[in-house]
Amino acid sequence: DLFEVITASYIIKILKPAPRIYRKCADELGVKPQECLFIDDNLKNVVGAEKIGMRAIQYKSLFQLKTDLGGILNA
Repeated sequence: DLFEVITASYIIKILKPAPRIYRKCADELGVKPQECLFIDDNLKNVVGAEKIGMRAIQYKSLFQLKTDLGGILNA
């Protein structure tokens, strides 16, 4: 109930950081990758999202995430 779309790799059989998984999620949301924000603790997955044009944050701590989100939302 919290999310409009859930793109689970085990269901769609595409693993991150394959570009197709990020594009599929954006397509299901009806938005461009540039309109998305991807958050993950694995740097490889963050880089994968950035490669197709998504904004992305690597989660390291709650404080860092809040700071990074604030920077994006206030830009």
